[in-house]
Amino acid sequence: MLYLLKQKGDIAVALTDANEGDPIGRTYFINTRGGQSIFYRIIQYKSALDMICDYPLTGIGPDLLGSLLPRYAFHHYKQSPSTPEFENVLGIHNDILDKATTCGVIGLGTYLWIFGAFITCVKRHFHHSEKHTTVSVSVCPPPARGRGKTFPPPVPLAEGEKGGGESPGGGAELLSVSIDQGNDRLILSGLLACLVGYLVQQQCNVIEYTITLHLWIFLAASIALLNPIEEKNSSARRAIKEQMSQKKPHAETSKHTLPAPLFYLCYLPIGGILVYGLCYLINIYKADVIHKKGSDYLTYATTHQESGIELNKNPYWQKGLEYYKIGILYNLRQTIYRYQLCDAYLFMLRKDLNNIDLIKQTIKEAEEIIRLDPNEDIAFTYLANAYDLLEYNTKKDYSDKIIPACERAIAINPYKLTYYDCLGTYYVKKGFYEKAIPVYKEIFHMKSDYPRIAEKLTNAYKPYIKNLIAQEQLNNAESLLSEIQSMPHLEDNYLRKLKILIYGKRGQWEDVVRESEQIISAKSDDIDAYQNIATAYYVMKKYDDAKKTLEKILQLSFNDQPAKDLLQAINIIENAAN
Repeated sequence: MLYLLKQKGDIAVALTDANEGDPIGRTYFINTRGGQSIFYRIIQYKSALDMICDYPLTGIGPDLLGSLLPRYAFHHYKQSPSTPEFENVLGIHNDILDKATTCGVIGLGTYLWIFGAFITCVKRHFHHSEKHTTVSVSVCPPPARGRGKTFPPPVPLAEGEKGGGESPGGGAELLSVSIDQGNDRLILSGLLACLVGYLVQQQCNVIEYTITLHLWIFLAASIALLNPIEEKNSSARRAIKEQMSQKKPHAETSKHTLPAPLFYLCYLPIGGILVYGLCYLINIYKADVIHKKGSDYLTYATTHQESGIELNKNPYWQKGLEYYKIGILYNLRQTIYRYQLCDAYLFMLRKDLNNIDLIKQTIKEAEEIIRLDPNEDIAFTYLANAYDLLEYNTKKDYSDKIIPACERAIAINPYKLTYYDCLGTYYVKKGFYEKAIPVYKEIFHMKSDYPRIAEKLTNAYKPYIKNLIAQEQLNNAESLLSEIQSMPHLEDNYLRKLKILIYGKRGQWEDVVRESEQIISAKSDDIDAYQNIATAYYVMKKYDDAKKTLEKILQLSFNDQPAKDLLQAINIIENAAN
């Protein structure tokens, strides 16, 4: 375990020794259930240690693990289809690391102090208690008031016992109580076994709220049983307190009494802090409840949408959005609420692209998420998508907003391929093919089976290569064309046509004919290929072959004017020669 935690780079390689062995063994290990479990936990532990180093004192907070863990986890493995997802993780699969990550060293120290104090108390109880305990307490009755009130003679003490004092009215009363603690110790032992089992299993599993609730119930029940003698003899306890108070001089007790102003000065701020903390926690839990209710409304609205009614006019959808906004008001710093609100807005915009007000609301929420946490990569993608829709509707150029947002998302999370896809698509849309190509190549190198990545890369290469050919940069165009031909693509004929353009610029007419014939063998009615062959024959002065090719073009398209013009030029040359 320590060896694995010290490894750098791809943890899966270190876990399976894939650098020295067969990579198939690594794939098999990761795809098995046991391998995935170990792999998942090791990555979590390494990521947790990194987060502890970055946020040592107070931790990252209990609500940020789901958004921060993916960024740290990506540094310890190379993303592939078989690797696990780390979004929306509730906790680290280790109780100690989870407390240190979310609450910092201060929270972890408090957590360990509670259990340390509990263990010390239990140890003291088992050390001093015996199976049967007898308690002897002398109770001083109050002095007699009025006539006719007498008290029984004092109870004689056994030899070696010390009395608790005598009252001025007569004597002292001795109470003897015998308590059997066997059952209490048995119950306490069972509760302690439950606590030990909880602590052990929490070092390898994620925290669940129901199990955590049972922990505190068992802990409270154990504390209640630690001193059963006093719990079962409240009268004896009161007698002891009364006796001790009678022994203390009045001057000494009054000496330690705090003045009223000082008392309020000390305890009122503490009480205010406790009340504020309680109200804050209530607001947080209330925000969660309201947000969950809003989520239920939105889910119902999308699954039970009535025909003919727009989504933004659906009463359930409107109610869900209203609850989302109320939940944000109760917990302004919770970014997850704003995430789901942005998701709802974008979902509505897919059905109503022209809703500019909704686009601006999405931009506002995304910017607020970024203000709360500048490292929220998903918020930058929301911002880019919203500005892209705004650009579509207003016909204004927002590339200064969209491109930096996409680049920032990639910088935060360089293994999220959809971010590269978003940036590359926008580059192609704006005609920045030279910038789109390296973005798509990055996706292709990280995951060659990414959906339609070869097609997108090819489509970005085509106009760029065509521009290079037009600018007479034939060597660069040919090298790029050779590079793109090594990748799988859907339209091979267009790449051949690009090669034909290069051959034509260089005067390699035989190569033009050869490539054009290969196009015709795949698509017999390609007029452009016939046109290239006819042009090549015309330049090489093979007029008979050129005329046959042009006649074939006119059979396919009788009104093809370029073919008619070239055929007329050939006839003029032949007539002049005769």
